[in-house]
Amino acid sequence: MYGDVSNSSTGSIVSGTSASLRQPSLQGLPGISLSSLCFTAPEGVYRLREHISADTEPTGALLPSLRTGTALSIVQIKSSDSGTSSTPGTTATLTAATWTSSSAPLHDVAGKQAIAPRFVDVPINGDGSGSFQFLKGAKNAVKKAKPQLTKSSTPFVWRIIANENLAKLLSFRPPETTYMFYNVGRAFLWTDYLSNTSNLLSVVQFREAIVTCHDVNKLTRDNLDTALGFSTGDILWYSPISGKFARFNKQGSLHKHAVSSITWVPGSETEFMAGFEDGSIIVFNRDLDEQAFNTQPTDDEFYISRNAKPKYNPVAVWKAGRKAITAMAFSADCQHVAVASMDGTLKIADYANSKLLDLYRSYFGGLLCVAWSPDGRYIVAGGQDDLLSIWGFRGKLVAWCQGHSSWVTSIAFDNHRCTDRNYRFGSVGEDARICLWDFSMSSLPRPRTMYGSLSRNRPRLESGPDTPVHHSAPKKGQVPTLESYSQFKFVHDGPASSISFRDDCIVTADKMGNLRIWNRPIAEQPTEP
Repeated sequence: MYGDVSNSSTGSIVSGTSASLRQPSLQGLPGISLSSLCFTAPEGVYRLREHISADTEPTGALLPSLRTGTALSIVQIKSSDSGTSSTPGTTATLTAATWTSSSAPLHDVAGKQAIAPRFVDVPINGDGSGSFQFLKGAKNAVKKAKPQLTKSSTPFVWRIIANENLAKLLSFRPPETTYMFYNVGRAFLWTDYLSNTSNLLSVVQFREAIVTCHDVNKLTRDNLDTALGFSTGDILWYSPISGKFARFNKQGSLHKHAVSSITWVPGSETEFMAGFEDGSIIVFNRDLDEQAFNTQPTDDEFYISRNAKPKYNPVAVWKAGRKAITAMAFSADCQHVAVASMDGTLKIADYANSKLLDLYRSYFGGLLCVAWSPDGRYIVAGGQDDLLSIWGFRGKLVAWCQGHSSWVTSIAFDNHRCTDRNYRFGSVGEDARICLWDFSMSSLPRPRTMYGSLSRNRPRLESGPDTPVHHSAPKKGQVPTLESYSQFKFVHDGPASSISFRDDCIVTADKMGNLRIWNRPIAEQPTEP
């Protein structure tokens, strides 16, 4: 049912006038039709629509980080007027040393074939904070930005390449536009998601730091405020629309550990949380300067210390684990945050009141990913035990999900197929497998022995109602086990690292920096109004 798809190498874009940046494109083998690239589910067949890779000429390759893999953020922007710019006065294009795409040509918003895209070097101003000029303001005229005359001296942001037509693509975007952001090693890529093809908009490259994680603020999506974490401990906030950026924890000035996860605080335009490899979480405000902040040593498994100086970063420091914080996710009501850690714990905290509510333990090993159900009633986590665990909010373990043969690296709920009582979620893992799951309390199989019948498996309250509830992992057979209703073993050619659901497709990524877009069955495709 599935034919192998060849993956071209990925790596860093080298400087020089002979280099070329290749547009992400569909990679298919001769003799294998697109219809054979598919997997089956009860609702129909999911077919591969597009394979995207940051492919370059042999003179340079984007070197992926197999440890951190590729994370994917998808953001949809809705504007009231079509054909008008969301960034007034930004209608100019950029010119500098230019590279021509060697792959398929761009398509404009009307679906007509256009010339192959060209890419230009973008001037960079500043290091700790500053801007890079994707766009140059102009009134009632189209002006070109001046070429960069000297090489940037910044040691952190090494190089930025942008689509020469970026201003035009942003100015004349349709009422609903979707963008994809993803990292490959020391590079961070911005892609325009369209129904028939994906257009690369920009690539930001860093000199020494590997991009380990990123998140886009859904509240400020018109600016596309983005937070990036790095292997060096640095954190970068930047807006690709305005071109402004600011660097935090510069060379580990506040905390000398790699950033392992990052997320914006829902409802806030300025605050985001960064998880570190030592189990700490630091809350930053993009608009504040930094000042040294010391916390008192403690043996507590969880604590939150807030800065007494509200005009400086960090806003707060959490101790949330003994090992790396691998994932953080907020509930739909934005009140509670789930924190997964390599120490094998999942912690549920009341964010507003800085209070730990529940602590769950994995069956074995560390946890790598976590997701909330759309209604906030359930939390699903996966990790090194090859299992997905479903916990009820403020409750006990509901079920284990078996289907992967290696570590589970990413989980997401499919809002398109979730109802009040039934839930659909998907997962990918190191086994290059995608698993789809349907879950409802009424359809759970009966366990062999009742969970909680043994005193050691009951949730324990340590001293009172204000202390967190600790939940130990039960034995297999004491909780229901769900089997995946749909599995596809070769969703990628190597370990998969990310999964996202959209109304029209499923998007997956692997640790080599490749993305694949899978069309939903035709009967499920959204219809045009």
